[in-house]
Amino acid sequence: FVDLHPALSPKVKLPVSIPAGSKKKTKLPLELYNLGNVLLPAGQVVALTVTLHPVGGDGSTDVSLSHLDLTLKNKKPPKPQKLNLKLILNPDVPPGQYQVLVDLDSNDDVAESDEENNTVITPADRPLTVTPGS
Repeated sequence: FVDLHPALSPKVKLPVSIPAGSKKKTKLPLELYNLGNVLLPAGQVVALTVTLHPVGGDGSTDVSLSHLDLTLKNKKPPKPQKLNLKLILNPDVPPGQYQVLVDLDSNDDVAESDEENNTVITPADRPLTVTPGS
């Protein structure tokens, strides 16, 4: 079976705040796992979406940051594929405190044994504060 699962790297250190529209690239280190016992087909492409989720929000005001088509490396389970996402905030991101939400296989391109564990979110007690851009 195949079971994709993203995890935050233990090295995650988001800045305390970042201005909307900043050209500074903020890195979000991820580890992508196949928790199953079957290798993925060579060259398997999956969608990965990155969203800012307001702390305490209900999802209705989430801000989409990026949508990537990612070619997964065929690592033997449970060895992770390491990835450094670069977060760039558009000038129109509203100021506030956010969690970063990452959804792996967001288009359901891969048949998995568990489709419910494809999302990871940064902790609410360590939010990314977006300030007004200049």
